[in-house]
Amino acid sequence: MKIQRLLFSLIIIMLISACSGPQKLYEKGKYSKAYDKALSKLKKGKDRKMKTLVNKAFFKMIDQTRDELIDLNRNFDLVDAERNLKKYDEVRERFEAGETFLTDENVEKNAGLRDEKEGLVSDVYEGGLAFMNDYNSSQQKVNAREAFAYFSVVDKYCSNDYPNMDQLLNESFEAGTVVYNVNVDLNFDQEYRWEVNRKFDDLEGRQGFTRIVYDRQGNVGDCLVELDFDSLDEDLQESTSTKNYSEKIEDGYTIQKDSTGKEIKITKYKTVTGSVTTRRISKRIKWRVNLDVRSMNGDCNLKEERFSEELIDEVDQFEISGDQRAIPSQYTRNNNEKLESTDDMVDDLIDELYRDIYDYLY
Repeated sequence: MKIQRLLFSLIIIMLISACSGPQKLYEKGKYSKAYDKALSKLKKGKDRKMKTLVNKAFFKMIDQTRDELIDLNRNFDLVDAERNLKKYDEVRERFEAGETFLTDENVEKNAGLRDEKEGLVSDVYEGGLAFMNDYNSSQQKVNAREAFAYFSVVDKYCSNDYPNMDQLLNESFEAGTVVYNVNVDLNFDQEYRWEVNRKFDDLEGRQGFTRIVYDRQGNVGDCLVELDFDSLDEDLQESTSTKNYSEKIEDGYTIQKDSTGKEIKITKYKTVTGSVTTRRISKRIKWRVNLDVRSMNGDCNLKEERFSEELIDEVDQFEISGDQRAIPSQYTRNNNEKLESTDDMVDDLIDELYRDIYDYLY
């Protein structure tokens, strides 16, 4: 039985290998996979006949790649251009892996594909220069950002042929960056100015094409952003409730005689009562911030927004009356809770508002 299972497994493995072998893959039109497998066998010296299949598969692979390329003549799109460049690079990598086994015909065929790639990279490069020219004429930063996108593709796929690429990337990146000049107005809560400035000064920095400067005087930047803090809203509420408790406790004993005349102790019980008055104190603080925007040019697309955060702290304080032995232990152990200070709560509130505004700006 074990021998039959082993033979069955070997047959299955042979069938799978036959179906996924380089010749079968070639016949199915999967030329890239056929090339990879045939080349692997050839490099391992397992089958010198694979050289013919390597060349046949490579020849067909280039034709197949050309058929799969997106036509950019009617409508040049950078995303489509990068897809084509990726396909060109996939062929290049396979060419370099098997170049020593390829015929002159295939070497020449690959050279034609390489020329096509270089032509496309040149078109992308010229497109980036055109967008930078548009920026220099209009000073519209969206054009510089487009230029940066085009130069990034060139840098990714053919940077060695364009030695000025680092300079172009830096220039277009800086030119496309939108600057937000953020200031804070605390209105009636000046006592928290130091805490707010200490935290919101961390906004200064940059992510992508957004750069933030903090508390710069004058009309610095593309967007003047004012964080207008409403008055801090603090609300203190208190409520009380009383609950009565009773407990049966031992209260000495009496001596009695049983039926045989033997003295026995009989425990006496009594019921004690007490009450707990719970004083629940709740503090709520709330702060609203209006983000006002003044656009200095057409590159400021930031919208006005409103932010609000609140924190609540709550404690229970207990007043005990009557016999303490009737009172559950959780009331006798915990009677000194105090509310968090307003200053500490404000610090937490500033952190929450900072995170909200940071996420919005960046």
